[in-house]
Amino acid sequence: MSEKAQTTPQEARPLSLTPQERARMNARAARGLVNLVLAQAALLLVTALVSWLVAGGYAALSALAGGLIYLIPSSFAALHMLVKIYSQANAGALTFFWTQALKIGGTLALLALVVRFAGAYLVWPALLIGLVVVLKGYVLLLVLNKLR
Repeated sequence: MSEKAQTTPQEARPLSLTPQERARMNARAARGLVNLVLAQAALLLVTALVSWLVAGGYAALSALAGGLIYLIPSSFAALHMLVKIYSQANAGALTFFWTQALKIGGTLALLALVVRFAGAYLVWPALLIGLVVVLKGYVLLLVLNKLR
């Protein structure tokens, strides 16, 4: 075994951040969360508008419903993470996984409600396109960061 592979407990100490570094990281994480929700909302509005122009009012409403099915739980998840960030509470991996599980559950529940109450009026392709576009909202952020 090489000497580089062996570490003593003194060498493997946890990362320590200054309050300024922690505040800078928290601000960057908060901006990322807010930008993600705003990008998702912007893409949803564009998708609903295109659906309306291409296929009419029911398609636009279906696309809007499809996007909101994911945007609403995603916004609550982002809000939950923002509260964790600014309350100085530890937002560990378990918090993240529970938040994601609740987001998936909320999405499925909203999808069931939309199908139950608007099933006869739904334009399924538009609903699914709205859902997928909002799901992939982070791609817009990746593209815009690459262009800057």
